[in-house]
Amino acid sequence: MMKNLAMKIRKDVLILTSKNKVGHIGSMLSMADILAVLFSKMDLSSGGDRFVLSKGHAGAVVAAALMEKGIIDKKTFDSYYDNYHQKRPSSPFLPGVKYMSCSLGHGIGVAVGLALAAKMDRKKHLVYAVVGNGECNEGSVWEAMMAAGHYKLDNLIIIVDHNHMQAMGHSSECMDMGCLEQKFEAFNARVVSVDGHNFEHLTSALSVKHEKQPLVIMAHTIKGKGVSFMENNPDYHYGYADKKQLKIALGEVKKA
Repeated sequence: MMKNLAMKIRKDVLILTSKNKVGHIGSMLSMADILAVLFSKMDLSSGGDRFVLSKGHAGAVVAAALMEKGIIDKKTFDSYYDNYHQKRPSSPFLPGVKYMSCSLGHGIGVAVGLALAAKMDRKKHLVYAVVGNGECNEGSVWEAMMAAGHYKLDNLIIIVDHNHMQAMGHSSECMDMGCLEQKFEAFNARVVSVDGHNFEHLTSALSVKHEKQPLVIMAHTIKGKGVSFMENNPDYHYGYADKKQLKIALGEVKKA
């Protein structure tokens, strides 16, 4: 079921971005499997778990996941690129989503605040946040993690979509941060590294015990996953598929 959901999500965003001639498709494809697992596990009701997309430039993939889960309809999904600032919608546009970032590095701080508020109010829901590896260049990410570790936010689960690339190329060449796992551990997080395209590994990681610690899942992924000419290709950070490429891409996703 998760594999089928991931395939539908990939097809949805390939068509939507191509139709509207907007980019960030590589970032969306890398996290499709993460969302397929996450949204199959989360309680997305109004009183349930909270979700924050910190890497907001990939927001359309969240809209696709919500459509496939029946939370928004196709008309709403198709209007995604119609009326909002810089293609990053706020929560009223997407029911079930608490916050989607504008400036990178901000969303994770919001997630920490939501988790801390839930602790103070003795609420039982969890807070999930998806963060990009390139986004971890931002100092605000580490300020947020310092607070998460200090307040022992074991109701906070952060998934890093670690596709090893960012806007201008490979992350190790743009800003080499070394071992991200060790950096998150230094802020008192429980860290688990997994193949971000393996449904079983992702599902197991979400169940790892992390008493009095936030959980960080380092999901190693491939930018542009599922479309051969987009995989590990920096052109598709800002790029999208033209009509000819779209036909090829959809065929590859379906076969995969």
